[in-house]
Amino acid sequence: MEETQESTTTYQDANNIINIKGGSNITINLRNKNDPFNVTLAKEVISAIRPYSDKADKCLSTVLTAEGWNKKTDPLGKALLAIMDSYDNMIGSKLRSVFAIGKEKYSEDQLERYIKSCIAVAKTTLQLLCFTLISDLWNKEKENPDSFNLTPEESSKISAFFEYSGELEYDLGQYLELFQMVYQIYCHQPPTKLPIAELEGFGEKFKPDSDFYKACVQLSIIQRTDIGEQYTDKNSTLSELSLTIILVSLNFLAAYKMISIKSVNYNDLRSAEPHFLHKYVTLGQNTMETPGTKGVNYLKSAVSADSILFYKNDYINDSINLFPFIIDYNSLTSRSNENADSVNICVFNAVGSVEEKNKVGKVIGTNDTMRFSSDDNTDKTITNSGLLQSGEEIDFSYLFKDDEAWVQFKCDNVFVQFWDAKKTLVGA
Repeated sequence: MEETQESTTTYQDANNIINIKGGSNITINLRNKNDPFNVTLAKEVISAIRPYSDKADKCLSTVLTAEGWNKKTDPLGKALLAIMDSYDNMIGSKLRSVFAIGKEKYSEDQLERYIKSCIAVAKTTLQLLCFTLISDLWNKEKENPDSFNLTPEESSKISAFFEYSGELEYDLGQYLELFQMVYQIYCHQPPTKLPIAELEGFGEKFKPDSDFYKACVQLSIIQRTDIGEQYTDKNSTLSELSLTIILVSLNFLAAYKMISIKSVNYNDLRSAEPHFLHKYVTLGQNTMETPGTKGVNYLKSAVSADSILFYKNDYINDSINLFPFIIDYNSLTSRSNENADSVNICVFNAVGSVEEKNKVGKVIGTNDTMRFSSDDNTDKTITNSGLLQSGEEIDFSYLFKDDEAWVQFKCDNVFVQFWDAKKTLVGA
C-alpha cells in the first residue's frame, strides 16, 4: 500500500494505523527536536490510574492543580514519579527507563532507546497478563481436571508457547495474540472467573477497531520496521501515544503488586501455634541498582520459596504465582552471597539446545535449557540436570551442604514446574 497524503493531524499510511490526534480522545502533536517526551503520557496515565492509586490521587490533588502542568518541568517530573511509584509490579521498573530517557538531551540515540523502552513497557504489560492467565488456568486444571475443553487451535497455540525455541524472543504482536487467545478460554461456556476481576468485559478491546488493539499493533509494526526507518520523530510520537493508550486501557494494573519470595522458614513453638516466616522483596520500580523493599511476614500459612506472586490485596489468599514463567534469577542462583537478597527478575524467553554439557556431564538438549530475558538487559540461561525426572532418591543432606548442587536443584525445579504446566493444560 502506498503512502497517502498526510494531514496536520493524522497519519493514514501503511505503517501508521492509529491517528496522532483522536485516539481514545487523547491528543498529541508530532514531536520535533524541541518538544519534551512523556507530556501526553503523564497527563493521561496519572488521571487514568487515579482510582487505583493513592499516590496518583494525592499528586493530582496537591501538586498538579494548575492548567497545563504537564508542560512544566517540575510538575511533570513529580507526575512521572507518582506514576512510577503507583506500579508496585514489573511495569514500574520498565517505566523508569522510559521516563529517564525522556529527560535526556535530544539525540538520535535517545529516540532509539525511547522507542525501544516504550515497546518494552507494552510487552511487559502483556507478558504479565498472559502469565497470570496461564498460571491461573494451570491452577484451575490441577484442582479440577478437564475444567476447560480447549479447541485444537487453542491447544496448538499454548503448546507453541511452551515449545518455542526461536533465537528471537516472542515479540509484542505474538504476546497480543497469546493474550487474546488465553482470554477467550475464560469465555467458554460456562464462563470461568478471571483472576483479574477488572478484565471482565475486556473482550471488546480485542476488536480490530478498538484503541487498545490498534495501539498494540502500532507498536508491533514499529518493532518490526527496518532499523533505518524505525527510530524517527514520528515513531517516537506514535510510541508515546500507543503506550499511553495501552496503560490507560489497563489502568487497573496500578492496583496490583508483585513480590519475590526469598525464603520460608517453619517455626513450631510449644507455647504458640506453628507459623511460617516469609522473607520477600517487593517488585516495583526497583532495578539492579535500586532493589525493592525487603519485608517479612509471620503467618500460619506457607508459600513456596522462589515464588513470584502477583496480587491485589493479600498475597496469601488472592495471589497468582507466576513462577516458572517469571523468576528471580538471584533467588535461584544465589545462596550465601550478597545477591541473595537483591532481585533480578527474568521473564521466560524460550527453550533451546546448546552444544555443551551441564554440571553432571549430560549433553544438553531442547528440554534441558531455558532462556530468560533479564532486568539487567542480558539473557540468562539455566540448565536441567535431569535429577528430578530420574526417579533416583534425592540426597538432601548433600544438597544442603553444597551450594552449587543446591542451585542446580532449584533450577531443575523450574523445568519440572514449566513442563507440568504444559502437560496439565495441553497434555505431553
